[in-house]
Amino acid sequence: MRSSTIWGIVACLATVVLTASFIWTGFDHIPYTARTDPDTKVLVNPYLAWERMGDALGRHVEPVKDAARLDELPARGVLIFDSDRFRAMNKEHVAALLRWTNSGGHLIVVAESDGKDPLLDAFGVVRGDTPVFTPLRGAPQALGQSSFAQPFTLLVAGIDKPLRGELKFPVPIKSLRLVPDWATSTRSGPVILHFTRGQGALTVLSTFSDLVGNNEITRSDNAAIAWTLVNLVNPEGPILLFSHLHVVSLWEWLYGSAWAVLLAAGILLVAGIWRAMPRFGPLAAAPTHERRALADHLSAMGRAVWRVKEEEGLRYWLQCARRAVIARAAMRDPSLMRQTPAEQARRIAARLAGTSGVDARQIRLALAGTSTVSEGSVAREGFARVIAILQRVEQHLK
Repeated sequence: MRSSTIWGIVACLATVVLTASFIWTGFDHIPYTARTDPDTKVLVNPYLAWERMGDALGRHVEPVKDAARLDELPARGVLIFDSDRFRAMNKEHVAALLRWTNSGGHLIVVAESDGKDPLLDAFGVVRGDTPVFTPLRGAPQALGQSSFAQPFTLLVAGIDKPLRGELKFPVPIKSLRLVPDWATSTRSGPVILHFTRGQGALTVLSTFSDLVGNNEITRSDNAAIAWTLVNLVNPEGPILLFSHLHVVSLWEWLYGSAWAVLLAAGILLVAGIWRAMPRFGPLAAAPTHERRALADHLSAMGRAVWRVKEEEGLRYWLQCARRAVIARAAMRDPSLMRQTPAEQARRIAARLAGTSGVDARQIRLALAGTSTVSEGSVAREGFARVIAILQRVEQHLK
């Protein structure tokens, strides 16, 4: 490679380096803040900022969702109960919380919004009527501040100066039996009540989400007020935040504690259905409809008439057979049709007695009987026997 080419490459590299150095030193880096979309954790946890603030200040805030944790309370500490806990507050849990508070625990409770509050009912604290909120005229509105926000001041022992907080829509609370050690109020009424209970304490709040929610914790001194409250009694104990407690349903309990019973019941159900259900085999061939002969139809008609009202069918067939024999005989002797049945039977019997091999009396009984023999006597001779006689007589009349 020639020396001129090498010096050209070096010159290009030097130019690039000098240009980059000039741009880097000649332009100012100005940081700016941009609002981004919220994290998914913020969307599902309204107290994420409060929990992270506790971690930064050296006290971990443990969120609790399972109501079973009420059976394993710490010896001393701070329990914060948000609203919507009614289903988890049975008599046993309320009694356990009362004992835990008297033994040195600090209980911070938010009044329920729907009025069903077994925990605060045990202390005689109720939620007041919802006031009509009107905006403050002439109040300065900072970024994120609402004209409906009502200020309040907290001044307790252990802090150097009063803390001023804001609540958007505070609902007053009141005590029906006990006189609070101190209270904090807005223009709507008391929003914080503090009671001493044995070695512990009870603090009742009108709202917790409007005090330290992700969007409200930065308003005024809300964060400092909440942090002061949790450090009033047990500044070193654990902090448990009970929010949106999940109560185990019947199916969850069965699945967790009685899964073997459910499995056995399912097996029995499947076995019962398998035993009762029809077994599907191969498709059977469609039956072929055979055309019956005339003799089959006549046989069926004969059986049907035979069964009509006991002996009426028998008499009907006997009359048909007799008429057929007499009609055959009348072909040779037309004068028979003008005779009575008894005379017809007598003349036919007289003509065939010697040639048919049948006694004349039997022929008369088979055809019509004599004047002294009833139809019942003919029937007693037996239907088959009478038909056999009539058939022989008909054959000899040809």
